[in-house]
Amino acid sequence: MRCWPPRFRTRLTVAAIRVMLGELPAIQRGILEHTFAGQSDMMLVGINNADSPLSARVAANRPDVLIVGVERDEWATGFIELFIARPRLHILAIGGDARAATLQELYVRRQRIADLSPDAIVAAVRASRDTDSTSSAAAFGTSP
Repeated sequence: MRCWPPRFRTRLTVAAIRVMLGELPAIQRGILEHTFAGQSDMMLVGINNADSPLSARVAANRPDVLIVGVERDEWATGFIELFIARPRLHILAIGGDARAATLQELYVRRQRIADLSPDAIVAAVRASRDTDSTSSAAAFGTSP
């Protein structure tokens, strides 16, 4: 027996969030590699090392989110040129003590990451794709 009208199965596909790891301590890099390997909506597209310029690796790998280690969790100086070349790039800057991080983007919006567990970092990366600052603030455990 045939059904009319025919039923079509629709499948919505969303592009994976492209994540790249910049220079990070080996232990953080290992934890993040393991964390992102288990995420179905994210793809680790590259890992930068000190041998090549970060701007060249970002241009080659085209990440949506770049995760870097910085001395201070304030403004990650030295990354302005990456925003100029890739205005939609998000940079998650993890402080040197690994107790604080900020998600930075070209648009003036900065959220402090309260919890640096692997689950919280995954939530911050997902929230970086969100344009509503209220819902992304909830993901960070902060207020906008």
